[in-house]
Amino acid sequence: MQTLSNIQLEQVGGGNECHVNTVAGAAMVGAGVGFLLGGPIGAAAGAISAGGHALIGSLIFC
Repeated sequence: MQTLSNIQLEQVGGGNECHVNTVAGAAMVGAGVGFLLGGPIGAAAGAISAGGHALIGSLIFC
């Protein structure tokens, strides 16, 4: 499984760095918005939610 995912990442071109940057950036934005809406709990929920969505998006865009 690990070999398969590595080959897939290399084919797409971005590698792991693209995925990490995409997810981290979205998690930070999600945390900021969540904090404005719901304080610390909202920030955690926003970061998790945005990070999860970005992970899916990064598999497509990276």
